[in-house]
Amino acid sequence: MGNTPLINISKIAPAAMGGRQIFVKDESRNPTLSHKDRLNKYTVSAALMEGAHTIVAASTGNHGVSAAAMAARAGMNSIIFTTPDVSETFKAMLRAFNAKSIFVKSEERWCKMRELCSDPGFYSVSNLTPSSHTGHPWGAEGYKPIAYEIIRDLKGRAPSVVVVPTGYGELLFGIYKGFHEALLLGAINRVPKLVSVEPAARAPLFQAVQSGCDIRHVEPLPTRQLGTACLVNSYRAVVAIRESQGECVKVDDTKAGSADQLLRRFGLWFELSSCAGFAALDQLSFTDDGPVVLIACSSGIKEPF
Repeated sequence: MGNTPLINISKIAPAAMGGRQIFVKDESRNPTLSHKDRLNKYTVSAALMEGAHTIVAASTGNHGVSAAAMAARAGMNSIIFTTPDVSETFKAMLRAFNAKSIFVKSEERWCKMRELCSDPGFYSVSNLTPSSHTGHPWGAEGYKPIAYEIIRDLKGRAPSVVVVPTGYGELLFGIYKGFHEALLLGAINRVPKLVSVEPAARAPLFQAVQSGCDIRHVEPLPTRQLGTACLVNSYRAVVAIRESQGECVKVDDTKAGSADQLLRRFGLWFELSSCAGFAALDQLSFTDDGPVVLIACSSGIKEPF
């Protein structure tokens, strides 16, 4: 788990990059084909430490599959509240890890999970905050090593920019925390600029930062970028953008789809929300000529279309 490759994709970068090195951090190489394994290694460990026998998650994708896999590895039961329209690949993966899948309406997932986790022995690895999204307290710790691995693979340098597909923002904050702590330890001389990429149809973090708010709720407008199709941002994501002097960008499904096709021709198949990071390259601004790292969160094989 972890130690995912940093792949040089500079030869297919937009002309606007001006010869700058562009890398993709391929998180689809994790055991369940997504970055969520990093988070759930820690959340399930916390569940074990607290004496739980069953982990519970509310998820329509990567998080639920990863939670089920890590629970199986720990000898625990898993219950995943999800929706009937998830892809057949996700359903098959949940069955493979012997998870109990409970199919409910999307808006019912969280309340049913909170209700179940009020019983002893049931442990939530998803958010429990009703009005916003704070994530699991150990989640960011699982994502910090992404920053350490990037520094190692760039021979001790921090990149100029790290582009992160962003839903609630736990991954964004975890990567920021990793670079920030590396700076405190003297391993690098600056924290790279973090750029969040969200579906143009929703983009709660973009709206929160633009309006100077900590949290924004948005309408559930349709988007094919399912991995980041969230309706609220987390405050920790705002912190990551602010403290790294970063920026938030939006990408529509058409541009994400074009990026997907280009990456496939280069032999890379990612979920559409990860391809949006590549599509966002022409929106970026730079203060130096350092490399850019795109985070690819998950494999395209999981997509329902």
